[in-house]
Amino acid sequence: MANKKNVVILLVVVILITSFGWYQYHKSIVGSLNVSLQNLMQKEKNYEAEIELYKIKLNEITVEGERIEVWQQMKNDLAKHDAYRSKELVKIIRKLNDDNVGKTIDIYSGDDNYQEIETWYELPYDDSAKLKSNLEMIAIYLSEYSFGGYPIEVVNVAEVDNEKIAYIDISDPDKYDNAWVVNFFGGSTAGYITSEVLINSFLQKDNDYEVWIDAVRFTFEGENGYITDHDPSLFNAIYYRDGNIIYDE
Repeated sequence: MANKKNVVILLVVVILITSFGWYQYHKSIVGSLNVSLQNLMQKEKNYEAEIELYKIKLNEITVEGERIEVWQQMKNDLAKHDAYRSKELVKIIRKLNDDNVGKTIDIYSGDDNYQEIETWYELPYDDSAKLKSNLEMIAIYLSEYSFGGYPIEVVNVAEVDNEKIAYIDISDPDKYDNAWVVNFFGGSTAGYITSEVLINSFLQKDNDYEVWIDAVRFTFEGENGYITDHDPSLFNAIYYRDGNIIYDE
């Protein structure tokens, strides 16, 4: 009887130690996330203050050439800030997903040499959610952290000849004409990487889910066609998970 009692006590001790260790681990993760968020918020405040200084400087300058130079500098700083913000937020996403033991969704980006794509970070795959909801999550993260907040919309998921095809529309933000062309299709390499990131992030070729799309079709502001010479047929074809591509006639 004493032996059984000792075994029970030992099990309780092990459970308590394990639980405490688990609590401490998550406490450290939460603490790390709080520090990351605080640093990011401070950067945001500093950036807002810098923008206000730029605005004051622009109002004081009367020579047009100088105004253009200051305006360009402000845009460059904006791009640097957005890049920093995206990297920091992705670090937080990765930390939040460290304990994820289920299936994941891969979000892609260009590699260090910007020649090929690679997995940038992973999102948790929700097998209880509707297919369109998981696709919309991909669209949100791509828009926010990869493509400057530019609109990416999951218009529809339709079944054609027993195959599920996702229809995705991208568009320029309000008051910014040619934003995608200038910032993400501004050269052959940029056009290639942008297309590959979009196609592969939605198709998820390397993952196996019970329910997923078989193909994806992109439009630009509701239309098919070429938006630039550096757009490698992104809006002129249906891209399949098995690697097949059906081009428009």
